[in-house]
Amino acid sequence: MCPESAVMPVVKADAYGHGIIPITTTLLNAGASGFCVALISELESLINLNVNVPILHLGRLYKEILQLTINRNIWCTLNSVDDLQILDTHFRDTGSKTTVHMKIDTGMGRLGVLPEDALDIADRLVNHPGIKLDGLWSHLSTAEENDPSYYNYQINLFNEITARIINKNPGISYRHIANSSAILKYPKSHFNMVRPGIALYGALPYADAKSNLKPVMAFKAPVTLIRKMSKGSSIGYNRKYKLDTDRMIATVQAGYADGVNTALCNIGQVSFGSKLLNIVGKISMDQMAVDVTGVKINPGDLVTIWGGDNRETRVEKVASGIDKIPYELLTSLSNRVEKKIIQEKN
Repeated sequence: MCPESAVMPVVKADAYGHGIIPITTTLLNAGASGFCVALISELESLINLNVNVPILHLGRLYKEILQLTINRNIWCTLNSVDDLQILDTHFRDTGSKTTVHMKIDTGMGRLGVLPEDALDIADRLVNHPGIKLDGLWSHLSTAEENDPSYYNYQINLFNEITARIINKNPGISYRHIANSSAILKYPKSHFNMVRPGIALYGALPYADAKSNLKPVMAFKAPVTLIRKMSKGSSIGYNRKYKLDTDRMIATVQAGYADGVNTALCNIGQVSFGSKLLNIVGKISMDQMAVDVTGVKINPGDLVTIWGGDNRETRVEKVASGIDKIPYELLTSLSNRVEKKIIQEKN
């Protein structure tokens, strides 16, 4: 989709809960141009993995990050006028040159140089002996929404400011603003670098029944016990679910300590093959209950909490059903959840 753009996958937050090491290795083998991270610890993980393509640190600039840039392929983000002092001090102390991409806040309202300061900062970096300004970027606030008006405002502002900067500093290599939604919806936002995040993992920021993306993660858990329970019985803490008829109830070994959101109580579903099974009662720390009446299922069988081949349990749909975003579910997996990596062959 982006043949003219460098593809810089975002692998922050443990690659959105998937495991930063195996995901980065897979993407390297697939030809990724580089990677984007948010934390120093994530930089260190990729350095220890001997990643030899550029790594863009998206977050706030700290002197500890600059120590990692010496003789390495690390790009830093310049977010404010104050960052210039940090970069100048680093150059005086070490004599090493730092490659930076300046982030321009075109409307997200978080990190980034204000538009009225961007031109002045860029002017100060022309021919700077210790700071190489090699990229200009911003972040879209509403690219996933149906109304494109704010997207258009941001992209027009970005175009205007970056064109003026590059006119004075033609040596800048990259412009980038496209996240997953913009990559899929707005080809004019691709420029010569894109930063795919959640789409890499087979999901969208919003529920879309027609999505052709294949989920990378399937979150599964085993059935530990199946019992016939009588009408009038209650399930779980605080008796949030009471049986109005005799039912077969299965206990599943997964709870909120694993990443199962408690909002799924009495409204969520898991899948077992083509079957959808209702979650009943409160989600406990280690367990939850599902109604398996009329389904041939046995202790030890795995149910899918999200992901897999059933479109009804796509993580986007599960998230939208409890007024959450898929990012929140994917990154909520705890360290006690075992990750098994399955490499599919083309």
